[in-house]
Amino acid sequence: MDRDFNSSFGGEAGAGAPCSRFHVRLVDEPPEYEPPPLAAGEDGVSHVQRFEFGFQNRGDSLRADGLYHPCDTFSSSYLKTFGHNTADRVPRIDFYRNTGSLSGGKINRPSLADLHEDLKGDILSIPGTVDGVANGDGAVDAGRKPSENKDELVRFGWIKGVLVRCMLNIWGVMLFIRLSWIVGQAGIGLGVVLILLATVVTSITGLSTSAISTNGCVRGGLGVVIISLSSVVTVLTGISMSAICTNGVVRGGATVVRDATGSVNDTISALTSCNGSAACTLGYDFSGCNTQMCNFGLMNNFQVMSMVSGFAELNTIAPVISNFFLASYALINFSCFHASYSKSPGWRPAFKFYNMWVSLLGTVLCCAVMFVINWWAAVITVAVVLFLNIYVIYNKPEVNWGSSAQAMSYVTALQDALSLTGVNDHIKNFRPQCIVLTGSPKSRPALLDLTLSFTKNFSLCICSQVFMGPRKQTVSDMNLSMDNYQQWLSRNKKKAFYAAVAGDNLRDGVKCLLQASGLGRMKPNTLVIGYKRDWRTANPQDVENYVGILHDAFDFEYGLIILRISQGLDISRILQIQEELQRKEEEKIALEAAKKDEQEHGKQGLRSLKFLNKAVKYSSNTLAVNAQKDFKISAGHAADFNQRLLEASTRFQMNQGKGTIDVWWLFDDGGLTILIPYLLTIRKKWCGCKLRIFIGGKLDSINEEKRAMAALLGKFRIQCADIKVIGDINMKPSKESWKRFEELIEPYQLHEGSKDPATAEILLKEHPWKITDAELERFKDKTYRQVKLNELLQENSRSANIIVVSLPIARKEAVSSYLYMAWLEILSRNLPPVIMIRGNQKNVLTFYS
Repeated sequence: MDRDFNSSFGGEAGAGAPCSRFHVRLVDEPPEYEPPPLAAGEDGVSHVQRFEFGFQNRGDSLRADGLYHPCDTFSSSYLKTFGHNTADRVPRIDFYRNTGSLSGGKINRPSLADLHEDLKGDILSIPGTVDGVANGDGAVDAGRKPSENKDELVRFGWIKGVLVRCMLNIWGVMLFIRLSWIVGQAGIGLGVVLILLATVVTSITGLSTSAISTNGCVRGGLGVVIISLSSVVTVLTGISMSAICTNGVVRGGATVVRDATGSVNDTISALTSCNGSAACTLGYDFSGCNTQMCNFGLMNNFQVMSMVSGFAELNTIAPVISNFFLASYALINFSCFHASYSKSPGWRPAFKFYNMWVSLLGTVLCCAVMFVINWWAAVITVAVVLFLNIYVIYNKPEVNWGSSAQAMSYVTALQDALSLTGVNDHIKNFRPQCIVLTGSPKSRPALLDLTLSFTKNFSLCICSQVFMGPRKQTVSDMNLSMDNYQQWLSRNKKKAFYAAVAGDNLRDGVKCLLQASGLGRMKPNTLVIGYKRDWRTANPQDVENYVGILHDAFDFEYGLIILRISQGLDISRILQIQEELQRKEEEKIALEAAKKDEQEHGKQGLRSLKFLNKAVKYSSNTLAVNAQKDFKISAGHAADFNQRLLEASTRFQMNQGKGTIDVWWLFDDGGLTILIPYLLTIRKKWCGCKLRIFIGGKLDSINEEKRAMAALLGKFRIQCADIKVIGDINMKPSKESWKRFEELIEPYQLHEGSKDPATAEILLKEHPWKITDAELERFKDKTYRQVKLNELLQENSRSANIIVVSLPIARKEAVSSYLYMAWLEILSRNLPPVIMIRGNQKNVLTFYS
């Protein structure tokens, strides 16, 4: 049984109904016939029922574009192409059209996910297939009727809108009126030379225009105007040549002869010897002009031209018009040259008879002729062009023309990057190039702002995020975030790149970033990471991964920077609640609109109102649940905590005023610990802060060590306000401080010493991440040092704007992750913002020139 399936295509079902352009008949197999199992198609799908898909166009034959073969059919899931069931599509021009193209409708080809993922839908869910065609997304649009909207703008087309207007201007102001004056001033010989020069300029411009206009479809607007204008001028140069010999001679001779002396009948006898004088040959005597000034005629008086043209100051207007024409020609020639020179793969003009260097010559000729004609008119023209260019750059329109300037920027950057690879790095040119583990760039603004404080306009900064979870979902989220977050960085004037990877866990993702980020010499050398504030409540595996990232950074010879702010760095939960509140507000607005719709449209509006009421209630409940889940504290404390966290997240965006940056340079790491704070002091927001240097030393040689450090900093040309030598770093901490540390690590100790060996071995296997008694005893001196350092920091640097301290290093497989986190915790507790830095033990400073 055949059933017409035309309702979706705008046709009427029925045997006698005329076929629409796309005609689909659903064909069922005869009930008495049971078909054998069909072999799977190319994509492993068997036929259950098929669509016979025929293209009919008012009784004409199939379309000649060849998208669908007459024998191709549809299965329930696939279009049958080349005799196989596949979601792939053959190449077609409609796939490459722009949305809203006047020359035809755009069809969306199946996405990579449609082809690559497991088949779950049918063909009607694949963009650009039958459903897309039927609903106007495809070729149906190509045959749509023109809009009958009476308010639509009237379009003149290229003949009335461009050709006629250009011919009137050129024949009128430039050719017809001024050619006589040119002949009278320069003579026929120089006049021909002048026209030949104009012919060269317009011919070159014509070649450039042909190349540009054949490099793809040219839309309406300014592009059509410029191209048509250039073509018209090129054609009219030939007319100018003939006009020299006819119109120019006749009008230039007769009119000047007649009016030069102001006498209409100043004739001479036929027997007078003329000696080659054109005026004498015509029977006129102007010999008096050889001895005195003639005040009449086109050569000396523009009255006749003014009367003809209707302009009082035609000689003032014409140079400006000519210069604007030449400016447009110069821009066309330069555009052709620049597009060719940028070597963009998209520059493929069908017109091959052009040369980029000839186009450049045309640009130079146009600019030279502009100033030869009239220098002040040329200056005005250049000023107008520059103003328009600056205006466009300043406004930054939300369009992407794919300009040759964009292509050239890429080529320049690529060549510079390649040239850097041929030069060995030198210490003098070292700069911290950072991978910043911000997650979403919005999530940890303080971490990003601090990094930009010493990298902005100076070195590389890459905001990095690791997407963890099921691969399919994480890859999809990652692909969606790439452009969005890069645009967010640009909108907020954060001069950084965004990079993301998908991984099973944070450590695996960061490993990929550490190994693969960067390009050539523009490769990161420093990892910037936030302090893991929740390490005591986090899953032990998360703590292992965090400390593992620090080990990986050292393995790959990265410098390491850890930032700790007492309020924390991550504001993602606050942002999430803000987004939910914003969405709730938008739903309220929609609810008000639905109420209004109810009053105007009755039942339909009522259904919308009920639906939106449910949506608002659900949103409110969800918001309350999320708030209770994420912030398990009272509402008053939550508001205060959020406010302090938000203030802390923006503290590095503000001017730091006068204060100090305290640098505890305890261990030589190559100089990164002193270089980072120095770079902060040369920034505008930090220029009011002075460096104070703290170093460790012996109590009996404090003065000598202070002088040695002052001499070293002097050689590095780094100024500081004070140098202080701390002589009691290796002393034991106070009992109170040590007790606080013991309380800190108590939940993570194994205490195997108080148990029998068998029990201790079992506990060690069950909790390999815990701190053993042997480990604590082995690193007791180093533990003492971290606790003592916190006492000294509390004593000396409590009022500093920011503290920079040497990061302790934990030996792999010797120091447990929890002991190392306890070191970092006790070292940086209850202090202003602390930056813990450790270089890769390679020099980043030098005192040699």
